[in-house]
Amino acid sequence: MSMDFCLGLSMCDLAGSERYTKTRNEGDRLKESGNINTSLLILGKCISALKNCQQSKLQQHIPFRESKLTHFLQAFFSGKGKVYMMVNISQCASAYDETLNVLKFSAIAQKMLLSNIEELKNKLIAERKNKLLLELKIREEVIQELTQHFAKQETDFR
Repeated sequence: MSMDFCLGLSMCDLAGSERYTKTRNEGDRLKESGNINTSLLILGKCISALKNCQQSKLQQHIPFRESKLTHFLQAFFSGKGKVYMMVNISQCASAYDETLNVLKFSAIAQKMLLSNIEELKNKLIAERKNKLLLELKIREEVIQELTQHFAKQETDFR
């Protein structure tokens, strides 16, 4: 029995929230900073929505298509892949608020990702079990047919 797998590696650097007052970005850099902030905001919305779905077990709209980043990550957050997250924090007092937000965000994401991994593992085990049970049933039918065939041949031979 062979199993086909398709593997891929996707990496995403989310940079961090860009504050105009600190960076003084202009032009394209300012636009890029705005896009980063929007993507991070929507990523936070997606993770919150997924968390709510897991807690309430009710279907809820998850805004994956609202940004390229979340659309890209949809498969991973839906349990169809593994996700590893690294966060960078600063020990500077001036970055306290941002560091706290990053830690809260990563704590929520970690809980959500761990439960997705469990769900995926259980789903894969159930699929494998069903496949093996089907294969067992087919083999039992073949054995029964062969037993009947040989019994008939034995009576015909006598």
